[in-house]
Amino acid sequence: KTNLTPEAFRANLHSLVRQVRQAGATPILMTPPCYARQAAPNGLGDHHNVPLGQFAQICRAVAAETKAPLVEHFHHWSRKEAGGVDLQDWTTDLYHPNPRGGREIAEVMLPAVLQALGPQRQQGRTK
Repeated sequence: KTNLTPEAFRANLHSLVRQVRQAGATPILMTPPCYARQAAPNGLGDHHNVPLGQFAQICRAVAAETKAPLVEHFHHWSRKEAGGVDLQDWTTDLYHPNPRGGREIAEVMLPAVLQALGPQRQQGRTK
């Protein structure tokens, strides 16, 4: 359970996108990775992915509303798990990414980061 309301989360994301753009940078929003299927229910008896998925949906909506790039970890991890990946292998405790999960996060993020950097900076990366 979080003390942050969905409304406050939405307002915070809008504010962050605005501040990052005012600073001259490109904001990239990301949904969190989902938790492994085996994770114990939260204090309300729900799987942690239920509220996490609601916050991921808000992140998607804010990305669309602000036209900010979006990195979809939640969907990616969910699809991989549905396809047979045991997310326990990607986490330290069914929740937090281990080095293997971190590599997955980086690989999913890389295209958005490279696009935000622009063609001139991408060229410098290949040298």
